[in-house]
Amino acid sequence: MAIAFYFFARGAWDSFIYCTFTHNIVASEHPWRLLFLIPSIAIIVIGARLIARKEAAAEIRRRRIFLFLIASIYGAALISLWPIIETEHWLPFYPIAGAAVVPLLVPKRRRESPQLLFAVLALELFWIVHVSTPWRDHTVPSMTMIQQATALTTPAEPVIDLKGEIVFRRRAFYYVLEKLTKRAISKGRLHDTIAADVLRTHTMVSIPDNPSFPRDGRAFLSRNFVRVGCVRVAGMMVNGREFRIEVPTQYSLLSDHGDFRGTLDGTPYEGPRFLVAGSHTVDASHRTAVVWQRAAALGFSPFIADRRCEQ
Repeated sequence: MAIAFYFFARGAWDSFIYCTFTHNIVASEHPWRLLFLIPSIAIIVIGARLIARKEAAAEIRRRRIFLFLIASIYGAALISLWPIIETEHWLPFYPIAGAAVVPLLVPKRRRESPQLLFAVLALELFWIVHVSTPWRDHTVPSMTMIQQATALTTPAEPVIDLKGEIVFRRRAFYYVLEKLTKRAISKGRLHDTIAADVLRTHTMVSIPDNPSFPRDGRAFLSRNFVRVGCVRVAGMMVNGREFRIEVPTQYSLLSDHGDFRGTLDGTPYEGPRFLVAGSHTVDASHRTAVVWQRAAALGFSPFIADRRCEQ
């Protein structure tokens, strides 16, 4: 109630209702999952009775049953009723479920060997190592992307990302690109305005290519943004003599041999130029890239690989 009142007091009531409720009301992608509700209820009842019969003080049993019911009801509702399930939806479930289930694996008497408990622990440790390498810092690519994006832009300049993963910059495209949004775009309920938003806000920085971008927006970004380090900036690799600009701004020409030597639109290239939307030509003897002038001035180049982005 306090949160709702806060948004209402600041004139954001409509946005609060839309983002909290309206946007999330969609048809289930797997309606047959409703059939899981009945066996889920049966499992919940059986589990609660097992905990109630455990040898422990009444207060401890009540607490264990409470944790078990919280976790199991959440899991059952998620599987059976929630229309679209994503991996992060399970994050609240795991710790509570673990705290509720572990007491069931502990032997009733101290003399009994906790073999089942050790087997579950060994399986979990094996799964952690199998799925990931916990001794490696997997945040390096993400942190480097944030550092490079913030180095290339000011706080007033927007970026293009999926869910705000650049963190410290506003997004040019309003909707977070998760399953609900992508489904709404594919069904025509929402419009893919990435191209228009980039041009309207003069956005020059984007995250690398990702299949979560909607089809048209992804194609626009692929045509008009080039990978430099862990991010993309306005620009492109030039294949042949002619290239087409859709994002007008100040551009530099770079060569895989260092400084660009050649002509741009028929005149010798001597430094960054403002390129309007439309066709342009280059004449050079080496591979060429058109790169947003600010990124080029800061040393970013599509011809220089950053190993931190490849983990």
